[in-house]
Amino acid sequence: MVNEANNKIVAEFTDTEAPSSTFGVSGYFEFGNRKFLTLGPNQGSTFHLIDVTTPTKPFRVKTFGPFNVRANANATGAITYDPANKRLFLMASNNAYGSFIINNDMLTNLNEDTDTELPTRFEVLANYPNPFNPTTTLRFNLTERADVSIEVVDVLGRVVLTQQLGRFAAGKNHQHLLDASSLASGVYLYRLSAQTSTTLLHAGGKFTLIK
Repeated sequence: MVNEANNKIVAEFTDTEAPSSTFGVSGYFEFGNRKFLTLGPNQGSTFHLIDVTTPTKPFRVKTFGPFNVRANANATGAITYDPANKRLFLMASNNAYGSFIINNDMLTNLNEDTDTELPTRFEVLANYPNPFNPTTTLRFNLTERADVSIEVVDVLGRVVLTQQLGRFAAGKNHQHLLDASSLASGVYLYRLSAQTSTTLLHAGGKFTLIK
């Protein structure tokens, strides 16, 4: 973030989920009293929503994607916000192209009032959809940068799925698409683990898979 008055850097936002060269600023919009930049796409055709309401304290509030485009380090993308309908329009291209309407669901949990504080604790939010088949979006808040993993157990307490979700920056409402196609229909408990530089944190939830 650069101060326009004196062209000095006032804050740095670092995200180590992918090499920094894979990101570019793809859009800016205002939502109520809040201001956002979008970064992306990265190598996985994923975009990130960064709250820059307080320029010295930017933080990521949402991750959306991946989308079905062949993005890599040379990919380009742009996001435009439609304030009348609270929709985001996305275009990403690289050897292939795709255009998407990111509907109101992506903005449902955003408060239009200024809310620039980082989360105070590691917290798992409700996944959606739930029930689902075979994919659901996991959501969680992080107080600091962490490597996040998931462990899924069935009603008998057996571990049926483990997966590394990746490294995430501090921020609200991180999202990760979980593919449970390898599991049978049923009710499952899951635990997310967040390994920060000093502490291993845990939080959990429950989902229902219906095939």
